[in-house]
Amino acid sequence: MAKVKCPVCKGSGFEIISNTTCPDCKGLGSTKIIVSSFGAENDDAYKCKTCGGTGSLIDKKRCSTCGGKGAIIVCDSCGKQIKKQQPAGQTPADICQECKVSPIVFVLKPPCSTRTVKVGTYYHATVKDFKDFGVFAELYPGVQGLIRNRNLKGIKRSDIGKEIIVYVNSKTRDGKLELIPTNLTDYRHGVRRDTLPKTAISSISRKMQDKTVLIQAKVSQIKKTSGPIAYNFVDATGSIAGVAFIKPTEDNPYKDIAIGDIVEVYGVVNTHRDILQIEIHDMTEAGDEETKTIRRQIEKALDEKSEPEKVDFLIKNDILTKMQEDLYKLAKIIRRAIFDGTPILLRHHADTDGISCAVALEQAILPLIIEEQPDSTEFRLKRSPSKSPFWDFIDVTKDVDFALQDAIKFGDKLPLVVLLDLGSSTESLASIKKAKLFGLNVVVLDHHFPEKVIKKTVSLHVNPYFYEGDYNLCSGMLGVELARIINPKISERIAFLAALAGVADRVSGKALEQYLKIAKKKGFTEELLQKMALAIDYEQYFLRFADGKNIIDSILGFDDSLSETHLELVDFLYEEAKGALDNQIAICKAHLSTEELANNVILGTIDVEKFARKFEFPPPGKTTGAIHDLLCEEHPERGVITLGLGPDFVVLRSRNVLINFPAIIKDLKKKLPQAGIDGGGHEVVGSLKFVEGMREEVITALKKALAKVVPQLADK
Repeated sequence: MAKVKCPVCKGSGFEIISNTTCPDCKGLGSTKIIVSSFGAENDDAYKCKTCGGTGSLIDKKRCSTCGGKGAIIVCDSCGKQIKKQQPAGQTPADICQECKVSPIVFVLKPPCSTRTVKVGTYYHATVKDFKDFGVFAELYPGVQGLIRNRNLKGIKRSDIGKEIIVYVNSKTRDGKLELIPTNLTDYRHGVRRDTLPKTAISSISRKMQDKTVLIQAKVSQIKKTSGPIAYNFVDATGSIAGVAFIKPTEDNPYKDIAIGDIVEVYGVVNTHRDILQIEIHDMTEAGDEETKTIRRQIEKALDEKSEPEKVDFLIKNDILTKMQEDLYKLAKIIRRAIFDGTPILLRHHADTDGISCAVALEQAILPLIIEEQPDSTEFRLKRSPSKSPFWDFIDVTKDVDFALQDAIKFGDKLPLVVLLDLGSSTESLASIKKAKLFGLNVVVLDHHFPEKVIKKTVSLHVNPYFYEGDYNLCSGMLGVELARIINPKISERIAFLAALAGVADRVSGKALEQYLKIAKKKGFTEELLQKMALAIDYEQYFLRFADGKNIIDSILGFDDSLSETHLELVDFLYEEAKGALDNQIAICKAHLSTEELANNVILGTIDVEKFARKFEFPPPGKTTGAIHDLLCEEHPERGVITLGLGPDFVVLRSRNVLINFPAIIKDLKKKLPQAGIDGGGHEVVGSLKFVEGMREEVITALKKALAKVVPQLADK
């Protein structure tokens, strides 16, 4: 039983309720100032009667922790306060009742000696050597004790090297230990070493180079390299790298430590490639009690750190206001992944809207990752474009496979998948379910027409349709606002991306008008944004499944915005893309057929499989859009629907008609179950696919459905 100074009252026996400056003496302790060589004799005569000469009015009460005694009794095993003495004969006086019922078995760790060992506690030990008078058991190299013959309890010479649990029965003044082996099965894990202050990770600095420290933290990464084993540790204050040098001929002493474990790390501070790290001399799982406390502290700190700052939206918009709560929830999920060391996969549609959304988030996330863990950006954040406006099963298979490989190769956790400008339709459902079964967390930020089943399947689905909005608040706009919530410091850098996304995705309304004004103030005219949008689509076509970060960043002008070099690059790519587009239109125009539906809507059809260049820019969707623009110019006052027909797909574009394309797809599925119809998109644009043998039946049924749409001018 140990008696220690009360940690609350610091040994005074009292808790301070309030401490205020004396109003009469103003904190001086005296009502008069005397300049005299004899002043010391008459000090009491001039003391302030209100405060007694202290200068303060202190309101205090008896310390509730120690009962006014100034000291408390703590358990020698777990260190918790023993508030009530146990009745004689029930438990040793120096061990609390909890440690009696479920004792702590300690692992002895450096720095340590026999002085570290306390009588009445349990330790893991190894049978070391047999003598005539007993057996020596080793608690740690250089720290051993004697098990006398009368207490051997079945230990034989063949047990040398065997791990056992021993009870420390006594210790002499010169440190000799007497041990008794036990057969404990219900016990808690603990770590004991010489008194060494625990160092918070945030307090480790370059000034501590070559100093020995002890940290208690969570393992967030384990990475095997050709040299040492690299770790990353996180506590309530921050994160730091660690390295363990294991000789090729030695077994890894830390092989049982896994990601997520709470550990005690004992080592020396140094730097590698100008990055702080701890060279690990010893590492072990923290004790059960410490683990509970540390995990609770880390969770609380991460929760507080992940909470985003309140940021005003760039524009005034009722739908954004309704979405605010969920946007902040999504921002917190992403910030939590950043600070918790969870990799993030930004899987986005490979058009300018999806790219703008993903790049905005990339710009927000990267600085925070670099600040947390400078050498891990390539493992912690990936941006991956998707040709389809949904999470294709081929894509999710690759994503899951890469995630599992990274978990093994780099010691990463499984990633948080953020689906951007895709993921709302049932076409993504199987992929989302597959990812979740393998342990990946999935969230969605999108403006395509959503299916409720997706919202029930993912952790969070943020889409303007859930808040009485529509596709005119596009993904790029939402991505910019979300990125600003995640990291407000990058607001100025990415603000123009919202207008770029809106122009590229051909949305309309007051939201776009406001974003265009913001972009214009920064020098990005609508004409320039249109050029940049086409340049990005053009480059992404050739990049295919690569993110092309450096190329895309150059087109966006992040390093030299609006400079001569930047504008020359945009103009060059725009002219190349425009030339390819014009050439495609010239070919397709001769094969374009139009008809007038009964409701005075123009329906144009073009077979993009037969009458357009294959495997060249523009792809079928872009070609259909260009033909649609041509028809809109020829019929400015009428509703226009354009169908781009393929062998097993249809791309739809429309203007000035009231249409719900996802609803039409659902109806076609019921009418033609044998056609294998699937698809999605927005209410007025999208695509569907089917089995090639049912092409004529599907197109005929689609045209019948479109014949019922109602003309609706955009300005009504």
